[in-house]
Amino acid sequence: MFSQYRSRYNAMVSWESPLEIEVILDPGYETATAEITVTGDISTTNNKVIFIVTNHQTNDYFCSVVTYDEYTFDLTEIGSTGTFVHTLNTSGYNIDNLTVNVLVQTLSPNYQILQAGRVIVSEAVVPLHVESIDFDPVMVGETASQTIQLFNYGNTELTGMIFPPVGFTAPADYNVAAHSIGEVEITFAPQQAGEYSDIMIVTTSLVDYPTFFIDVTGEGLPSNAVISDEVSPLIEITGNYPNPFNPVTTLRFNLLQDESVSLIIYNIRGEEVAVLQDGWLSAGEHQIFWQAEGLAGGVYLAKLKAGVHTSEHKMILLK
Repeated sequence: MFSQYRSRYNAMVSWESPLEIEVILDPGYETATAEITVTGDISTTNNKVIFIVTNHQTNDYFCSVVTYDEYTFDLTEIGSTGTFVHTLNTSGYNIDNLTVNVLVQTLSPNYQILQAGRVIVSEAVVPLHVESIDFDPVMVGETASQTIQLFNYGNTELTGMIFPPVGFTAPADYNVAAHSIGEVEITFAPQQAGEYSDIMIVTTSLVDYPTFFIDVTGEGLPSNAVISDEVSPLIEITGNYPNPFNPVTTLRFNLLQDESVSLIIYNIRGEEVAVLQDGWLSAGEHQIFWQAEGLAGGVYLAKLKAGVHTSEHKMILLK
């Protein structure tokens, strides 16, 4: 786009846009996906989703159009969403010089651009695009699952670990081949009725994106097949507050009977970093402060043990 066209282009854009656009590039550079959500009133008709792939040529705000394609956009109801997948044809071009631009534009009466988004291929390195996972209500004793995708735009394997909260499960670790997408299944299996809401931690081997925090929620519904007088665990870490924290947090846990217990903190590599309790405690609720000053930021695991019984809890130290 020539620099003299910038003011005309910007004048066409509705900054009070009724849309939100997220553009996600396939790590194999075969497709571009636009996730579009209607957030306001749309009164225009003959609307289009336009994909424009441009090739950057100079530093003077100039680029040439590689491909131009358009699709019908007929979403108008607030809250409605649409997924538009566009096949990329990048043969003959340096992939690092390309930009994928997505516009939602009305062709009448004035060619107004309702919203725009873009992905600069050389900057498309974010491995995870999920901020929250919400499960529908699940009966106690049953299981529901959802899948998240991990994007590897690099030339080497992407690896990492996943730390789901109580009530949710996920693979302990994962690996995604270069320039590909990996899928990971997250499950929700409530052990008792009630609301479940916590943070799931996903680590990656990327220096610029080492840790992601995903809000996960679900609701456990009572089941006639489950005995109402459930047996509580002998020992249980009920949480820590605040979480994330810096550098002090309070761990809370329950004992059903007098016990000799240990409460040990480990880093993400499984190395012991602190012993908070090692001895006899009476039954009931307990809380212990942990001062983590001097430790590196990241994920830490608290492990409570009494005989053969254990309870684990993940914490996030922010620096």
